Amino acid sequence: MRLAKEASLSTAHASLLRIQNVLALVFSRLDDNMKAESMLRDLFVKNEGLFGTHALQVFTIMNDLGGVLQRQKKLLEAAELQKEALRGCIEKLGERARFTMPVRNDLGESLRWWGESHGTDEVEKSRLLKEAEEYHREALRLRVEILGDETLDTWISMVNFGCVLQSLGKETEALNYFSVLEKIEAVAGSKNEVVLRGKQRLK
Repeated sequence: MRLAKEASLSTAHASLLRIQNVLALVFSRLDDNMKAESMLRDLFVKNEGLFGTHALQVFTIMNDLGGVLQRQKKLLEAAELQKEALRGCIEKLGERARFTMPVRNDLGESLRWWGESHGTDEVEKSRLLKEAEEYHREALRLRVEILGDETLDTWISMVNFGCVLQSLGKETEALNYFSVLEKIEAVAGSKNEVVLRGKQRLK
């Protein structure tokens, strides 16, 4: 039994798990989100077994899985995972860590997507969008304060914040944050998902 356990752990070596995580994200970028989800769920179990429940590696998998679930419109589970990942990152690293900031941004996006998908349930839609607005507002504040206002991450936060403001009916304020789309396109290309989303909002 002991040898079997050791053999099992040897297949879950930290370096191998990191490579598998990158591969799962490649599948997601290729729009094979079902495959990516399956891999990330398996990696979550392996990472938790190897490093423990409160390891940064586990929070990384949680956030990545949340992103894959978000793309499949499984928004309740996505937001729950990302909230837990954010709590863990804040506890381990603090709110101002570079590792923490994208988790806050990703959670804001899951909540925005969830709010926008609520159709005629205006009360729940408003609640979710306002929650998304707060996460995106804080993500943008921290990125401007820590990274400056001329970085790609900050520009992405601006567009994401603009999107949620627009969904809340704050059209004039939202337009101010879409002004960085050309900067993002110059760095990340015209097919970048943030560029495409922002341009769609301006139509």
